Amino acid sequence: MSTEATPSAEKRFGKYQLLERIGRGGMAEVWRARMSGPAGFARIVVIKRVLPEFLHEEAFVRMFVEEARVSAQLNHTNIVQVFELGDMDGEYFLAMEYLRGRDLRTTMQRHLEQHNTPPPPGFTAYAMREVSRALAYAHTLSDEIGRPLHLIHRDVSPSNVMLVFDGAVKLLDFGIAKALSASGREATRTGALKGKLGYLSPERVNGKLVDHRADLFAVGVILHECLTGKRLFHSGDEVLTLARVREARVEPPSTINPAVPPELDAIVLRALAREPDDRYSTGSELAVALDGVLHELKWGAHATEELLSKLFGGDRTPAGNDLDSDVSIDIVAREPTGPTRDEIPDPTPSLESQSGSVDVDFKPPRRRTGILAAIGLGIAVLVSAGWLALRNTNKAAVTSSAPPAPVAPLAITPPPSQPQPVTTPPAAAADVHASPTVVAPTPPAQPPGNRPTTPHTKPHHAARPTKAGVPDLSRGAVVDPFAQ
Repeated sequence: MSTEATPSAEKRFGKYQLLERIGRGGMAEVWRARMSGPAGFARIVVIKRVLPEFLHEEAFVRMFVEEARVSAQLNHTNIVQVFELGDMDGEYFLAMEYLRGRDLRTTMQRHLEQHNTPPPPGFTAYAMREVSRALAYAHTLSDEIGRPLHLIHRDVSPSNVMLVFDGAVKLLDFGIAKALSASGREATRTGALKGKLGYLSPERVNGKLVDHRADLFAVGVILHECLTGKRLFHSGDEVLTLARVREARVEPPSTINPAVPPELDAIVLRALAREPDDRYSTGSELAVALDGVLHELKWGAHATEELLSKLFGGDRTPAGNDLDSDVSIDIVAREPTGPTRDEIPDPTPSLESQSGSVDVDFKPPRRRTGILAAIGLGIAVLVSAGWLALRNTNKAAVTSSAPPAPVAPLAITPPPSQPQPVTTPPAAAADVHASPTVVAPTPPAQPPGNRPTTPHTKPHHAARPTKAGVPDLSRGAVVDPFAQ
């Protein structure tokens, strides 16, 4: 990530001196800073501060303070540590642990660029094993008097997984984590979703109650994407993304990457089960399952350190906590009516984060059936009138050149409840769409020398032969000019 020198190198937040801006996330920015103390004491930290233009956004400020309150209670080797929440001249900021490394999203993109393949399965399994351990700790955390907090992260995604150059893995950004009620489940406001779209769980998209297993579903999504090098549910359209998450149709990663062992396939598919009861019950259970794979693949922190060194080499410029991911997403989800996953391919194989606030309204496209029906009816009337006029002209020409012939009585079609008249099929079945011919009296013989004529035996409403697939307009059919 490119860095930007601070306009004023002497600007301080109390004991913190801002050195350079290293990222921006939603309505906050991230700085590398130096903490000074007595007797020349100094320490490099990360300062995450609310942007001045958003200081009056009460909802965001409350969430920012909640992040500090929740993060202050987290003390785990796989979770970034927050030192304090500060307020300087009305500006809130967080002082956080400084990490020299890259996030998983950036690492994934770099490996695809250099090798055109996903990272080794052992690397992915190791990173997600460490994340699962962090979630297991957060999910079971209690307050100072021993009451369970029932925390869920709600934003587990590649941009929130930091890979430190020494091989450690840290889970970032508990900014939208929420301390749940004693029941251990969460009921957000109706229709509200928080988190990145492609990493939401099906129950959250459906507006159901969720628990910590929603975080484990997100771990499964990251596993699948890192093993295959392709996005799982994400598409360029928010509606389609949510529809794919709702269906949760997943193929084993080995169908795309043959290097994935069957044991890892089984772990991914279980973590991505559509029903929470079919997934791993805890983060610890998922971590233990990944332990077995790591033992077979012989992968650990040292192998991760070597891989990062090869990918980034001497490019170890400070990336801080690389918090240029979104802070949260607030979506209003309704019933989807769009195409399913199979109908539109995923155009974005790279692991780009999706952020922002959107209001997704699942409404089908508006159909102009009324207008089309009116146009079709008008055309049908005009065509029928022209055909009747041409028919009457032909009839007049025939009757003027020959003696009048007896006319068969009109065939009256009875209602469905009455018995139908007996008819016989026409002699030549040239058109399967032709109506049956009504039997009429035999006309008298014509005088010698006169031109024989054919009596008019076709009733007024009888169907005439038509071309295949073209309706008989004389029977009152409506023509849709926009039909195929």
